[in-house]
Amino acid sequence: MSKMAIKGIGIDASAPRLDGNLEILEKDLDFFERCGFDYVEIPVHGVDVVVGGRLNERRAAQVRRILAGFDLKYTVHLPDPLNLFDVERLNLHKEIFLAGMEFANSIGAEVVVYHGGAINASNEDLKLPLENFKAIEREVLIELAEVAAPLGIKIGVENAGPDSYSARLNELIEQVQEINSPNVGITLDFGHAYLTAHLFGFDFIGAIREAAPYAIHLHVHDNFGQTMPFEMPQIFHVSFGNGDLHMPPGWGEIPYDEVFSFLSTPPVVLLLEIRPRYMDQFKEVLKEARRLASLASSNE
Repeated sequence: MSKMAIKGIGIDASAPRLDGNLEILEKDLDFFERCGFDYVEIPVHGVDVVVGGRLNERRAAQVRRILAGFDLKYTVHLPDPLNLFDVERLNLHKEIFLAGMEFANSIGAEVVVYHGGAINASNEDLKLPLENFKAIEREVLIELAEVAAPLGIKIGVENAGPDSYSARLNELIEQVQEINSPNVGITLDFGHAYLTAHLFGFDFIGAIREAAPYAIHLHVHDNFGQTMPFEMPQIFHVSFGNGDLHMPPGWGEIPYDEVFSFLSTPPVVLLLEIRPRYMDQFKEVLKEARRLASLASSNE
């Protein structure tokens, strides 16, 4: 009989909701613990523990004291714009990454989440081939993995938005395979994968099957697979069913029962990335996450 693939269920501490306010952090952690979550994902940019590329030790100590007051385990999310494709400012991005790992180590976090590199306004004027950018990212992640290994930290490269190579899961799998480190895997974000599968026309279920063995962390949230045809304020997104909605599983169209019925990964955290607007639903969301977790198996 195989072990269950899901070793715990977590929830993200929303960076926009926190906005550096540690009183909100403490209040939310208390709520998460009372709901019954096992893990909470801490965004370094939501609590200001990394400032100017350096660990703000005084601030980190404040955060550690708060986290230690709860019977919870933690993972860490690095800033979304951290981009190892930003070659002209690469040293700054590496410093932020290293400071984030230092903080993660100080709170006993098991996973640090990094969005796969992107070609955007920070680097598109360089007009380098994609493979050059990917080679640079590989080199840096191999170096960072050597730092992470003795700390017991794994780096989860998340499949990100359409400006990132990682949006195509086959390319992210290839990148992780080439890095070939036990401390670098995939943060498999089902919501992002569902959107980009529709956008780029790849098979969502097939891509998840291929990526699952490389997953070290899961991000679970729901949407309708529809990208925005035009810009509108976020408050209207749910009504139109457009964009990266971060709704509770079951509110959108992602076939989670099918996914978790075949999902076979190393033991991972099922981390719910749900917008704070749904906090009144979190107890029900946790029940649904536990049901999905019971469908999954381990490949170890």
